[in-house]
Amino acid sequence: MAPAQLTLVPDTCDHFDSTEIGDDLYESKPRLSIPLPSVVGDWRIHRHVGRGSTANVFSVRCGRLIAVMKVERVGATRSARSCIHREADWLRVHGGFGRPSLLDDGRLEDGRAWFVMSMAPGTNLSDWWQNGGKKTPLDSIRIIARAARIMGDVHRGGWVHRDLKPSNISIGPDGEVTILDWGLVHLNRPGVQSTTVVAGTPGFIPPELFRQRRPVHTPTLDTYALGCCLLVLLSGKCMWPHELGVQSIHTVVNRAGFTGIAKHSLVHILGRALSRDPRKRWQNGHELAAECEGWLRCMAPEFHRQKRGLEEQAYRTPA
Repeated sequence: MAPAQLTLVPDTCDHFDSTEIGDDLYESKPRLSIPLPSVVGDWRIHRHVGRGSTANVFSVRCGRLIAVMKVERVGATRSARSCIHREADWLRVHGGFGRPSLLDDGRLEDGRAWFVMSMAPGTNLSDWWQNGGKKTPLDSIRIIARAARIMGDVHRGGWVHRDLKPSNISIGPDGEVTILDWGLVHLNRPGVQSTTVVAGTPGFIPPELFRQRRPVHTPTLDTYALGCCLLVLLSGKCMWPHELGVQSIHTVVNRAGFTGIAKHSLVHILGRALSRDPRKRWQNGHELAAECEGWLRCMAPEFHRQKRGLEEQAYRTPA
């Protein structure tokens, strides 16, 4: 009996996520219904869980093991296909320690590439913040510190992620952090040719990339993006590069409930991460992580004391 078929209906150009700006990721084609086998390699497809700019994402099983499969989308151009191969090749060597591990890869009969990686526990940071639960600004700083520490190890090896954003950071039930979506990873070493294309997601791309004829991809791209992630978590909205002035950072930190030295030191951390001059930013993930961790050690107790004082004052104040 022929294997069951799962109908996959990919969108073409109506979804914009991470991309390489200036290069079409998809050929202009109508929406197609493409049959996908219910079993690919040793993996049984369980359900469709999402779609990115280069691939459809599925939950898959092999025995009792549950994992994530990415399948190249129909109509993807050479640029989009290279992202799939780049991510699989990179995870094969560098997976683990806050990054997914590559478990399997191959090609479908129609030539599209696929690969399977370990499933990150929990949910992505964007959903984590929006889906309720009792969270404080300290939780956001703690998560960004852990993400920066993971990226520090990556930066030490000469690599730059180039597409850090809340939806690419997974937070587990015990607070463990996993960095996702390595399709735009770039090696920043002498002799490695830099691409002329601006890569990333608007709102998390530093402004100098739009000014340079041949963009220079250094770890400061990632520390800038992590600063943007922290600002999004504290403010609840994405702020564009031209809005990231000192005054706007002060406003966000004020509204998050920080005062005194806790406020000024956090403004300093964010101000350096989001500096328009890449030479003034935190130069790698370890530098940013060390500052955030130091802030948490010194300022978190003070923040809790201030918050308790405000709550007691509000309780004593007659309505």
